[in-house]
Amino acid sequence: GHSYGDYTSNNDGTHTHVCSVCGEKESANCSYKSQTTPATCTTYEKTIYTCETCGYTYSEEGTEYDATNHNFEEAIVKPATCTTNGIAKLVCACGESNGYYVIEAHHTLSGNEIIAEDSSSIYDICTVCGAAKILAYFGTKDIEPGYIVPSLNIESEMETVGSIDKNATLTVRISADWDLYDTAWLEINGEKITAYTEENGVYTFVYQVAVSSVADDFTIVLKATIAGVECSSEETVYRFERLSGAYTEESIATDTLENATATFIRRGVRIGDTVRLVYRVSKNTSTDTVLVLKYYGTDDVFASLKISEMNVENGIYVAEFDIDASDWEQFFSAALYDAEGNVISNTNYYSVSLFASKNINDDENDTLSNVLRVMMAYSAKEI
Repeated sequence: GHSYGDYTSNNDGTHTHVCSVCGEKESANCSYKSQTTPATCTTYEKTIYTCETCGYTYSEEGTEYDATNHNFEEAIVKPATCTTNGIAKLVCACGESNGYYVIEAHHTLSGNEIIAEDSSSIYDICTVCGAAKILAYFGTKDIEPGYIVPSLNIESEMETVGSIDKNATLTVRISADWDLYDTAWLEINGEKITAYTEENGVYTFVYQVAVSSVADDFTIVLKATIAGVECSSEETVYRFERLSGAYTEESIATDTLENATATFIRRGVRIGDTVRLVYRVSKNTSTDTVLVLKYYGTDDVFASLKISEMNVENGIYVAEFDIDASDWEQFFSAALYDAEGNVISNTNYYSVSLFASKNINDDENDTLSNVLRVMMAYSAKEI
């Protein structure tokens, strides 16, 4: 008898197999099974026929759409975040929509099990926002598995007040759910402050600032551990306020510097603003006399003006100098010079902002530092 191999398609609806002994061929018609994909709103019905013997296939396609059969896919309207819900809708390629639905806020956890340093919890970290999800808790607080410890924005209200006297002080008052914290502390410019007082649920931290630093920015952040996981508030930046309001001039007589007067220009100063510095000279002064303003600590002249070029108000010579953004952080000294260049007056010191404080040092015998301390303390009355 013949020994036939497998059927091979002839690609015409028939298939053939061949005897491996004599080469006799035998053909037969294909026997099909079919699979039909229904028509949709954008595609025709399609039926695929496949021969169960040789695998030959062909297809037939309809000529009409089914307007009621849609293929809806999710379209994100607003992505969900770790803390806010998102919105999505189901949309068909034909434009038909099947309504909106909410995507729940969710964290994307790393899949790790992290043991807290104090062994009070096991937690995992969100790879997006850094929040910690408590998987197991062994401490004494009222914390259940699933509790989220935020990496930022721990709930708190913070009020910061600055004052200047012989020293400068930042007082930070915080209202927060202190009972939830294992420990809590304040960081100002990276310095950790753990001492505080509590009254009626308000926690007060006091931070001493070098007067020479009051012109600097102070970055303040509350940090705490919850279930052994460290978290923090967002950083806030505190600045001792520049004086605000209309232009005024205050001269502060002081016996710490012989024949000297410290003058503070009480006017808010911002980059782009201009502040006017006013100097008044007795009418009896020679018209050849020159008023010279210098940048403090140097011989560089900021401005000069002859007495003869000044305006006269109520029998007094008045010199006015505009100080713009390029010089608003400067500290100035002013004195009168005769025609030969000799100093013939006491020296006055001027500042248009708290930046004068940068010229203060810790030497109690430094007379200028003492004058500036008086200026800073005086200015604080209006802060």
